[in-house]
Amino acid sequence: MNKKKLIILISIIITLSILVCAGIFTMAESKKAKIADKLDLGEKYLEELKYEKALAAYKEVLKIDPKNVDAYLGIVDTYIAMGDYEKALKYAEEAYEETGEDI
Repeated sequence: MNKKKLIILISIIITLSILVCAGIFTMAESKKAKIADKLDLGEKYLEELKYEKALAAYKEVLKIDPKNVDAYLGIVDTYIAMGDYEKALKYAEEAYEETGEDI
């Protein structure tokens, strides 16, 4: 392989690597933004006493990130606000099993 072809090949590899890294970074940032939006929505619904909508928002976060402590905390807070302490305890225990964090 001559030097010119080698330089072109290396340039292509570097360009592809940059594009892949940029795509991964963009997807990660998009995931973070989606989680933040859902957490904010859950908090808003909880404040408005729309408990079922709050639970749905927090559970959407867990679909994206099953170890998200804030989502578990939101679910526990929602069940406490609903007076369903048994489910609140269940999710607190699940949160500890999944994340190792006490909530």
